[in-house]
Amino acid sequence: MAVLVDEEGRPPFLPNVYATLRYRDRGAALTTTEKVLRTLGMSYLWAYARKIDIHAALSSPTFLTIEQCEDLANFLRMDRAGQDREVSAAKVTKQQKIVRLEQVRGRMATNDAVTQLSAAEGGYRIQTVAKFLEFHHERLCNQVLAPSNEALKAAREVAIKRFRSLAPKTGGSSQGDPVEGLPESVMTIVDSAFKTGSVENPFREGFIQARNHLMYRFFVDTTMRRNELRHVLVEDVDYARKRVKIRVSKTLSRVLPVSQNTAKLYRDFVSDYWAKIPAKKKGAWLLIHYKIGRSTFKIGYKPDL
Repeated sequence: MAVLVDEEGRPPFLPNVYATLRYRDRGAALTTTEKVLRTLGMSYLWAYARKIDIHAALSSPTFLTIEQCEDLANFLRMDRAGQDREVSAAKVTKQQKIVRLEQVRGRMATNDAVTQLSAAEGGYRIQTVAKFLEFHHERLCNQVLAPSNEALKAAREVAIKRFRSLAPKTGGSSQGDPVEGLPESVMTIVDSAFKTGSVENPFREGFIQARNHLMYRFFVDTTMRRNELRHVLVEDVDYARKRVKIRVSKTLSRVLPVSQNTAKLYRDFVSDYWAKIPAKKKGAWLLIHYKIGRSTFKIGYKPDL
């Protein structure tokens, strides 16, 4: 479980509650939740550099001003070195209160040439923080703001809308994570670590190595999600046609091809191990715990060393 903590090791309440409710509890990958929290952590760095109590701002009717939202968007578009310089400067100089929009825009123009990230990454950060602001805006409207405070509610919505509009436009329609892959040298090391019988394999020999190697190959060949793999039944894998059926998915069920090597690993795993477990224990799940028999994922899977 990914948790955002401050420099003293304490977890800020608002971003961790948001990440838990909107990502972890909805089955998001750990890496996705971690990236969201890292981005939200940047907004807390900005608040520290500007001497702003962001927790109080998000929990009160006053919220953030349009000028502060523009300054936050500019901060999110900086690379980490630029952000660190802003934080370091705040430690040794007295922060001046922002009173004019032109001051913010002037600082944005000064920093553009040397500190800004790509449009895709900057847009992702701003969109992520905008969703966080909207989440707590809705929470506050339901809990604190009375119907008579429509002016305050509208002011908050205008500030969030302005903040979201500062996300740079990219060529694609999505502001999601850019596609990344591991270097070939790293993949070679990982392949060796999962290979059955390898001296680099940290898992227990026999059933566990064979099962984990098959899981790894399914992920590599199909790029399916973890939640999709957990629902795979033995009958979902077509050894002859080298296909695996994804029955349960948060998007669409589909049939994906696998390599000949993965198909062979599947056949060997079923014949050497899976078929020998009593039917009353294993059910139809393909990836199961050897002793308990139930689905590896459904019992809160941890690697068996």
